[in-house]
Amino acid sequence: MDVTKLQHFGNQLDCATSRLTMGIMIAALIIGSSTVMTVEHGPKLLGLPLFGLLGFTGAAIVGIWLLISIRRSGRNL
Repeated sequence: MDVTKLQHFGNQLDCATSRLTMGIMIAALIIGSSTVMTVEHGPKLLGLPLFGLLGFTGAAIVGIWLLISIRRSGRNL
């Protein structure tokens, strides 16, 4: 039994689960921000709820970071 191949498989599995977790967190942030965008009260920026815009901005930044991370790893989409 070759343990080095098992370690490589474990590293790949860890990387995949980390990316899947980040994707689920980004999706949750987008859904939560969409809900916050329907609120009428609270601080506004350009007529839109500030916290909703911050959520969408955060999701976009983390999503772009995740795509760049995938590109740098050598595995294209």
